[in-house]
Amino acid sequence: RGSILKVLFDDEYVIEETYVTEEAKPVPLMKLSETLQSLYLAFDDQVIQVPMQYCERHTNCYSCVTARDPHCSWDTESSTCVTGGDDKGKFLQNVSYTGGSGCGCQDVSRIVTTTTVTGNEGMAVILPFKLPVDVMVKKENNDVNIDNAKYILVIGVGLVITNLELSDSATYNFTAKADGTLLASFYLIVKTNKCIENVVSCQNRKVFLFCCAHTESNFTWSPIVDGSPLTETHTECNNKISWLSIIVTPDTNTTYTCKITPLDGSSTKNYEATVTLQG
Repeated sequence: RGSILKVLFDDEYVIEETYVTEEAKPVPLMKLSETLQSLYLAFDDQVIQVPMQYCERHTNCYSCVTARDPHCSWDTESSTCVTGGDDKGKFLQNVSYTGGSGCGCQDVSRIVTTTTVTGNEGMAVILPFKLPVDVMVKKENNDVNIDNAKYILVIGVGLVITNLELSDSATYNFTAKADGTLLASFYLIVKTNKCIENVVSCQNRKVFLFCCAHTESNFTWSPIVDGSPLTETHTECNNKISWLSIIVTPDTNTTYTCKITPLDGSSTKNYEATVTLQG
């Protein structure tokens, strides 16, 4: 996607990255308005306004100061990150980042609550956090390896976790490298793609078990007796959904397995459900 970078020239530090278009393309004309505190991007078919700062996104002193945004400063009286100000009087700012935030006890009363985020197995999720400089991410007590494959840090967005697995369910903490200050905490819950659920039914009724995949797959149901009028299998939606229809009999008390084999070569998964005759 096309984005605008806000950068400190002295050390080429990227303060933030703002996505403005769905695809990268040249900008014929850019105009900065100090009065309106905005950057205007003129394309052939549209004009986009981009604010020069997003100070309000910083909810604590440390995040505000270490963002190194010259347009933002921490107001020690109102305990808010405000537009403007400097490093004098009641304002705190450290654009050059000479070490430490200078916040002192400003953050002592700040309580970081844990935000719950849910994601689906095999998909991606974002832990939304407006990243300050020099942050570390821990999964429980272990450092997260930002490899730009499984874990991706996106400036101004947060941590992207791809190809979710059930083992990714955990607490993720964002801390400052400088002094270990806890800046944000998330509890990630990864939901299984188990579309197949247990069924209890009366005799002679037809019931259905559904099994889903995110990519084109082959589905194998078992136990299935070939030619039996009691069971039928179906696959639809570009080989992403399969279902098994079962006529419940007095002998029905069976655990059925749906085996999903993705056509892209990724790992096979098995899901189970039991069909039981209601007593």
